[in-house]
Amino acid sequence: MSTWTEEMEQLQASFDLTFPFDRTSVELQLQGGGVEVLNVLVAQTAEQKARGMTGRTFEQGEDGMLFVERQDSNIAFHMNGVPKALLIAWFDADGEYIDSRIMPSASPWQFFSPRPFRYAIEFPVAMAREELEEFQLKLGASKLVLGDPS
Repeated sequence: MSTWTEEMEQLQASFDLTFPFDRTSVELQLQGGGVEVLNVLVAQTAEQKARGMTGRTFEQGEDGMLFVERQDSNIAFHMNGVPKALLIAWFDADGEYIDSRIMPSASPWQFFSPRPFRYAIEFPVAMAREELEEFQLKLGASKLVLGDPS
C-alpha cells in the first residue's frame, strides 16, 4: 500500500512542468510602507488558469503564480494535484487588496474571494512561514503593482 506522499510524488511526476507560462515580477506595497517583490508565473488563458500550480513545487525558480482576469470575476480556485499548501491573495482592478486564504495541499474544497477580483496571487505557505512577521505584512498588503512580463 502506498502512502499519501508516494501518491503525490507519482501524481507530480505525471505532469508536464514545461507547460508554457509567461513570467513577471509583481510588487506588493505593504501597509507599513515597504515593498515585497515576487517573481511569478502568469496565468492569463483559460488553459493556463485551469493548469495553475498543478504538479508544481516552486522548485523551478518562481515565488508563485499570478492569475489575471480580463474583467471582475468570482471564479473558484482548487488544489487538485497541488503538492504544497498555498496562500491565495485576491486584488481588485485597481490592485487593492481584498482578502486571502490558506489552501491545504490536495484539498477537495473550492476557494472563493469574498467579492469580485481581477488578480489573484498564489504562493507557498512554507515560504511565508519562514518569516511569519513578513508573511503577516504580505497579508496586509495594501496594493498590487504589476511589472512587465519577461
